[in-house]
Amino acid sequence: MAASRAMWESGDPGARAALVQFANGEPASAGGIGLSVFTSTEREHPRKKHRAIVVAQAEHLYYVGQNFGVNTSRCNSLCRYYVGVLDKEDGKMRVYNAQHFMMQPNIQGEKEYEPKKKSEGSYRDKVDALIEAFGSHKQKRALSARRMNQVGGESLQKAVSTVAQQIIETRGSEFLTREVQRVEAFEQSTYLPPCNPKATSPDEAYKLNDIITEMELEAAEEASSKYLELMKSGTKSVTQDTTLSALAIGAIRVTPNDASIRKLRAGLVWYLDTLVHLFQLKKKKFSSRDTLGDHMPPLLRTKILECFTTVSFDNGRVQNAMTPALRDKIIAYVLVLALHLNSFSINLSLLQKDFKVSEKKILEVARALGLKIKQTRATSSTTEHKSRIAELAVPLTMPVASHERKRKR
Repeated sequence: MAASRAMWESGDPGARAALVQFANGEPASAGGIGLSVFTSTEREHPRKKHRAIVVAQAEHLYYVGQNFGVNTSRCNSLCRYYVGVLDKEDGKMRVYNAQHFMMQPNIQGEKEYEPKKKSEGSYRDKVDALIEAFGSHKQKRALSARRMNQVGGESLQKAVSTVAQQIIETRGSEFLTREVQRVEAFEQSTYLPPCNPKATSPDEAYKLNDIITEMELEAAEEASSKYLELMKSGTKSVTQDTTLSALAIGAIRVTPNDASIRKLRAGLVWYLDTLVHLFQLKKKKFSSRDTLGDHMPPLLRTKILECFTTVSFDNGRVQNAMTPALRDKIIAYVLVLALHLNSFSINLSLLQKDFKVSEKKILEVARALGLKIKQTRATSSTTEHKSRIAELAVPLTMPVASHERKRKR
């Protein structure tokens, strides 16, 4: 305040009358308020020479008004204000030029607000700031999802290294190895269908209701009508349809006499074939709205996308994607469905043909499900074919992770 006092002087005979208005209402003791007007000393400056400050001293508080800066009056600057003084003796009114001031309470010790200067960020930070201020709801959701997925790589790696070093120092490297194997086994189990290891029959080990419920089968009745017609038409129509998977073709060839069982089987074959086609989709197809086709029931569309895909942020858009673990999950669910459709025995070469993955991957999923693997040989006139048959038999032979190192011979 010491520096600003030198720029102002009290009183000005040629100044306009001060018309004051209090921002928080008229004070209780309005008659006892003393007003002081301070004008700028820079007479030669074309803009600053008209600046003025009005100070009102109330009983417990000071009020300050000014005709410049952020606290100036919001009145129209193109209008002129006048104050009329009525002389009661001669009945004449004298009009004087006036200037409007909005009086704000001045609290002792309060600092003037200074907006923080934002440091210059990168191009991505500036784009994010624009999206926060003016972006659409979709852009804001995408920005929020991307920020939630961002993890400080260096700090995370440093924390993991510190914890691993502490475990090695206290319990040894073998304990850390066993813990990693245990976590990997748990992550693998989360992508397998619900299992009952103590089941007394194959259909209770992996229940069909855990794969697809009766309500979902009813919702898919219209979508599975094509497969029901193929069961009725015969083998010739099945082989001519090139869109069917090898597993679906093998299941359609078995046609039950009971109409209700045939209808249930058609729904299961449709669901199996849908999962196979979902596995075969390329990355670009996941970004389109018709990922699962136009005739997909909304109930099944929501379930399939939630169970077998994940949400990712790519090229500024939120879209569905499929991780390697989710691809293994599809193989596991299709394998269980195929077992239910084929009396709990399936040729694994059919899965390898549909999914176009290595035999090692198919065997890995089959063993994780607790299936028994048998190798068969089929000899023709010229060649000999080897195939592996997976059977679902109780009790299940679940894999046991070995924590001990193999001894070198």
